[in-house]
Amino acid sequence: MKAAIKIFSKKALKAIINFFAIVPILLLVLVIHEYGHLQEMQKRRVAVKEFSIGIGPLIYQHNGREFDVSLRLVPIMAYVQPSDAGSRHFDSLSVQERTIIDAAGIRNNLVAGTIVVISLQILGYAQGRLSQMQLAVAILSTPIKIVLLYISFVVQCLSLGLIRQSKRLLLSTGKKLPHKSLEQFIGYNLAIGLFNLFPITPLDGGRIAQDIILPLIAHYRVVILIAPYSMLILLFFFWIAITIPIQLFQTETIEK
Repeated sequence: MKAAIKIFSKKALKAIINFFAIVPILLLVLVIHEYGHLQEMQKRRVAVKEFSIGIGPLIYQHNGREFDVSLRLVPIMAYVQPSDAGSRHFDSLSVQERTIIDAAGIRNNLVAGTIVVISLQILGYAQGRLSQMQLAVAILSTPIKIVLLYISFVVQCLSLGLIRQSKRLLLSTGKKLPHKSLEQFIGYNLAIGLFNLFPITPLDGGRIAQDIILPLIAHYRVVILIAPYSMLILLFFFWIAITIPIQLFQTETIEK
């Protein structure tokens, strides 16, 4: 009994340590995502009330000239909140401009993840692990592989894991696996960016779909009927994502 409690305590402690090690990386990725929205809002003069890192009870708040920057207790999300006037101005924007704002977070995450992957490939070439041809192939194929990984993930979810991703889609990191924290940074950026492409509210993809679809249909009843099920669909994909192992990087490496 004592041995079992000791093992459980060690596992619990390890899980807590891992959680707090992940939090700073996850928050950085979320800030990168939300900064994309903030940047595009400011370009279009959409007044912002708050840029929040985390959700829940307020820990600290800096009152800036244009908006408040908040640090909140639960570090699992971040958000940009427009002011009332900003929300009205956002609604008055064209579909194209609203779509650019909604897609900006996805853009930032995918660009950040891709830049780090390509940087590792260039480093692999500089250190002699990749030839010039291998580097060129790795760089050119990375954006294509990221798109195909997304499609593969959707198929994997819809098939409940029966159809697995191809090893040909795994990303090259210059024949050397990156440090765990860097690996997480890349993975979280790509995961959050690609996951937000799903046309399901409250994800960015859901808002983009509404911006495009609503003006094209005569009755909003269709959206009203679908909305209650969007969270169930979202939870389904999230459950698949955490229960089915998804590999991102090539493991045929010279060094670890």
